Amino acid sequence: MAVISVNSPRRNPIINDNDEYQGLWLNVGIMQSGVEEGDEPSFVRLPRGVAVSDLKSRKIYDNMDPDFAASANLMNQLITEIQKKALTLGEGESIPVNLSVQLYRRQEESVQAATPAANEDLATALFA
Repeated sequence: MAVISVNSPRRNPIINDNDEYQGLWLNVGIMQSGVEEGDEPSFVRLPRGVAVSDLKSRKIYDNMDPDFAASANLMNQLITEIQKKALTLGEGESIPVNLSVQLYRRQEESVQAATPAANEDLATALFA
């Protein structure tokens, strides 16, 4: 048996040249004090940042839970302020941003015991 492998060229991600936020990033890191007295502190960032162009506002609907809608509204306001400020930066310029950073581990999906009778009734209701 012969094995034929086909190497397809890697596709470069599509870059939107019309994106006004292209090249603008939120970087997470720490300020490191200068080694010698009088040295300026330097910013040491983690290898991944958040592209400002990836920040998308969430739609808010009338029938949303009021607490969730308030939280989403605040998030939308944060995004708007970050985008506005980002557009004022000159090339190579950076400013500190007062955001909290959290380390998070996602919740695992819970396994629910299936009820065979309910599954049969559901199948009958759907496909009868």
